[in-house]
Amino acid sequence: MTYPKETPRKRAVVFQQRNFGLKLGHSIAAHLQGKGFNLVAVAIKGQTTKFTREQTEVNYEQTIDFDRVIDDPYSVPGVGDISLAEVCEQLRIDSIWPIAQERMYARNYNDRFYYSFKQNRSDEDIATYVKAAYLTYKRLFEEFKPDVIVGVNFVATFQIVALLLARRMGIPMIGIEPSKVRGLHIFSHDHLTESGPFVDRIRELQSGNGDSVNIDQARKYIRDFRKEFAAPLVFDRAFKPESRIRKIKNELRPYREIWNFIRDRPKNDHPNVGATIDYRTPRIILRDHYRFRRQRRDVLTYAYSAVPEDRPFAYMPLQVQPEHAIDVLSPYFSNQIEVARLVAQSLPGDLPLVVKDHPGMVGRRPVSYYEKLDRTVNIKLVDPMIRSDRMLKSAAIMIASGGTTVVEAAMLKLATIQLGQMGVTKLLPNVISHTDMTTLTPVIVEHLNLNCDDQTYETALEQWIAAAYDTGFEIDYEEAIWGENVQRVCEAYFEEVQRVINA
Repeated sequence: MTYPKETPRKRAVVFQQRNFGLKLGHSIAAHLQGKGFNLVAVAIKGQTTKFTREQTEVNYEQTIDFDRVIDDPYSVPGVGDISLAEVCEQLRIDSIWPIAQERMYARNYNDRFYYSFKQNRSDEDIATYVKAAYLTYKRLFEEFKPDVIVGVNFVATFQIVALLLARRMGIPMIGIEPSKVRGLHIFSHDHLTESGPFVDRIRELQSGNGDSVNIDQARKYIRDFRKEFAAPLVFDRAFKPESRIRKIKNELRPYREIWNFIRDRPKNDHPNVGATIDYRTPRIILRDHYRFRRQRRDVLTYAYSAVPEDRPFAYMPLQVQPEHAIDVLSPYFSNQIEVARLVAQSLPGDLPLVVKDHPGMVGRRPVSYYEKLDRTVNIKLVDPMIRSDRMLKSAAIMIASGGTTVVEAAMLKLATIQLGQMGVTKLLPNVISHTDMTTLTPVIVEHLNLNCDDQTYETALEQWIAAAYDTGFEIDYEEAIWGENVQRVCEAYFEEVQRVINA
């Protein structure tokens, strides 16, 4: 008697990093295992690595402690025998430096809150770290031979190196990103959001090769947005006033954290890196708490300029930093003070540049940062707590690195020049992508005349929003990390895993 051959099990590498790995990533791995996948975990953050190794629900063939690579890249076998040129050739890039923005190396949390722009590790250390990451993944992919790599996003060097190597080896890697349509998340296949089902669907609809069953929902979303500005959920939290109980808890929090540190010393330390947002000694905890309070007070009481009411202006929103949107998607524009200066001197006629900080950075930047901007020629600095809709409705044009504000500008028909590389927002009808600061002036002049009121513009915007509904899924990502809607996220990940494996 002959027996049918057993179907080979699929193989997945799952990135289990920080808080994502403790709840949501773990649930995704359990879901994949239940669907017949063999798994390897790449764990980041000591607490998450410990949990991944000690839990019994998911049976990983191997758990790679990537913190060891971060802390001591020189310990990775073979790292001294390979050059950066070889790594670049294998990753199919010309230079490692645009992706070598690991905040624990390229920034410094030891020097100041919230990060110093002075690098924490030497150029040699950074180069060695990239080589060590490459070699770690090369061995893993060649030995385990994954069918797919499952991540949370592409915000750091260790993820981007994995992505680039996987792409060369023909292994799909997926991550989750906010779609910029309120409440919807989508899957991306690269760190620049230039590929994935959302981008494919936008291109398909805008080229006339398909119709969306969600076009009416997209039109309603646009109408509702224009009627009542829909800020992202994270902004709702930023502007939400604190209750008295919450204020008391916030004042007591550092002392509770210090007690927890003394009682149960955290496992998230990197001896060769020093302080990080995941490992703060009592001194750093107190420094952060009181520096944040002081900086927030100084920023909220600063004498800002008024939003111009009697003349047109160009608007530039600042980005959270260090963060994916500026350090990965816009590495050549990460010095936001200098970029604002260059934009301001490129403006035609009597247009001033109005700059507004991200509300999420209030208290995280020193007031000296604001003073440098405020004392730059042709720049007016306005209160960061002013809502974006007021700025977008008043501005003549926006120049931005990228981010949610670009989508909000599209909804409100504001011409926008995008400096950064975010691929999905480049497909909006209000956007011109431009990266050469020496030729910015004529581009601004041209884009000031963009017609945002014709049907061509409106159709392209409707198709962009419809594509988000066609390919996205509705979750509050922050809630999902802590246990809400986990099953829905697991199902969405599995569907995308199946789709890319069978493509």
